[in-house]
Amino acid sequence: MKSEIEQAVDKLQEQEPGFDQFREWMREVDAYLEQRLGMSSDDLPDWLYRDDYDDGLSPEEAAENAIAYACEEHGIEPEELER
Repeated sequence: MKSEIEQAVDKLQEQEPGFDQFREWMREVDAYLEQRLGMSSDDLPDWLYRDDYDDGLSPEEAAENAIAYACEEHGIEPEELER
């Protein structure tokens, strides 16, 4: 029997074509953030990653957008986030 989360993912996949591709794209975003900052998208303020994906941005471009937003939102310089 599937967990509630697995059931929710299955339902989302039925409703949202391309969900698997978006999930893979987000893994690439997180890999870039991990390499650049030592953190993942979960560690940054909420960002509209799906909008960036739908607009055809690369994972790196979306990650840089999220970094810029986090810096602007919290009034810090990007260098302060660097490893």
